[in-house]
Amino acid sequence: MKGHDQAREILKHLANCANDISKEYDNKNHILLVLTGKGDSIESALRNIPKIKRYGFVVDIALSSSAEKILEDKNISIPLQVEKVLTEKEENLVDESIQIAKRIVVPSITQNTAIKLATGIQDQFIPRLLWQCLWKGKLVQINFNQLLNYKGSSSQQPFLEEMIKENIEKLKKMGVMSLDEKEYYLEFLDKDKNSVKSKEKILNNADEEDKNIQINKNQKVITKKDISLLPNSQKQINFPKDTIITPLAYDKAKEKGIQLIKG
Repeated sequence: MKGHDQAREILKHLANCANDISKEYDNKNHILLVLTGKGDSIESALRNIPKIKRYGFVVDIALSSSAEKILEDKNISIPLQVEKVLTEKEENLVDESIQIAKRIVVPSITQNTAIKLATGIQDQFIPRLLWQCLWKGKLVQINFNQLLNYKGSSSQQPFLEEMIKENIEKLKKMGVMSLDEKEYYLEFLDKDKNSVKSKEKILNNADEEDKNIQINKNQKVITKKDISLLPNSQKQINFPKDTIITPLAYDKAKEKGIQLIKG
């Protein structure tokens, strides 16, 4: 079995461990989380899943081929709280997830996927899935914030920017609702009266969880991923002299306002 296929099978097995626990919620607060886009966006979306699950939501996830590759290349784990992991190989299982999903959430979308969806092109797994959701009248929420930035920069050609804006408007006319980039689940929490706890309790609990995130200072190598998991309230970390801190970790720390000190 190839490494990529083996990784997928392991992730599916871990995710399915939660099946029995979450059955009671199947028809209450079921979310289909669609992951495509950049690695940071995917990782951020996955980090929110345990918080969502804890407060009464059931989560299936659908992965684009690029998202699958990002998960494998960056060794990002899918939380055990996910009930089903859907990829192009499991497309025959999508109908059931769409049927029971209360909403379809896309925390980050690529220009490629957005343009295909807006123009009805269904030649890949994620555009087909989203088209099917809209066709069946499901609530689809997409974060459009990153669409005007291609590979981290805005367009220097006004016509191209106008094209993207027109496609966003098409998607909205098709019934797509816009979604906030950060803590996306809080936007719909208040509307789901069957959720276990209130929005305020989730926010407070999430803050406490973030405060408890720490780096093992005995690690020999500190990477960008380690720094990205730290709360913004963390301002300084001291490491032994022999600790290796990658350049990307330093960049991420600078972005978050965290000072890394060796020695």
